[in-house]
Amino acid sequence: MADILPSVTETQAFTALGTVIKSVVGCPVIRAQVNRTAMPVGDFIVMTQKSFMRLSTNVVKSTSTTKTMMQPVKWSIQIDCYGALAADRATAISTILRDEYSAAQFTALGYDMQTLYADDAQQMPLISGEEQYIERWTFNAILQLNPVLTVAQQTANALTVGIINVEATYPA
Repeated sequence: MADILPSVTETQAFTALGTVIKSVVGCPVIRAQVNRTAMPVGDFIVMTQKSFMRLSTNVVKSTSTTKTMMQPVKWSIQIDCYGALAADRATAISTILRDEYSAAQFTALGYDMQTLYADDAQQMPLISGEEQYIERWTFNAILQLNPVLTVAQQTANALTVGIINVEATYPA
């Protein structure tokens, strides 16, 4: 049996967020926690997933052949900006994520996700393996995703009701 995946997968959500961020920055935007990947040279942005948290119970719709379940979730992402323009880029990204600009961008990309809020950026310097300071500004972005799962469902359009003698039909 094949996996039944949500309508907005984790990879799609990262891609959509990265696309919106790239609309205002001119440096690479990458996903964190990828094994065997060195830090890029120069300026870059890193997105690190922190959590998925349910916001409410499922919203369920049924047809004669399918059942659709939507689970609203709060998606928490840490965004780290590195390099000489880290502070300015963090400010630009948190600004667009707090504006209807990002809402329009997510809708245009065809994803049912919206920013709930974004924190203020903070400086969090990093010391490299060469013991050099790397400029880093970081903040959390909280988005709402509404992933939908659709599964097959058996239903009955007609039902015949009758009386049977259980002892005669199912002897012990």
